[in-house]
Amino acid sequence: MPRNGQHTRLWQAADLTAELTFADYRSGRDPAMDLILHYKPGLSITEMVRAAAKRNDYADAKDALLKFQKDPLHKYASAEQDLDRLGHDLMGDKKLDKAILVLKLNVEES
Repeated sequence: MPRNGQHTRLWQAADLTAELTFADYRSGRDPAMDLILHYKPGLSITEMVRAAAKRNDYADAKDALLKFQKDPLHKYASAEQDLDRLGHDLMGDKKLDKAILVLKLNVEES
């Protein structure tokens, strides 16, 4: 801990959301534990956008991002840093048209 008593750690929102309702509380149900025990991971937003960028399909990339953002499971998650990293990785790989697609999407939709 710094001398002034302030924490300097960065905060990150949860990647997955499990809201607790009063009915859950009353019945002793734990939505977070249910999510942990029954979670089946799919493709990440980065993988979905990368696949669309590989096909130069901006509309598909945008649809994937909008679907991710509207999913209540990702209520507090942000794809902005992941897409920024993907865009810069594509630039490093000299895939500039794909990088532009990803970074444009990130700017317009995040």
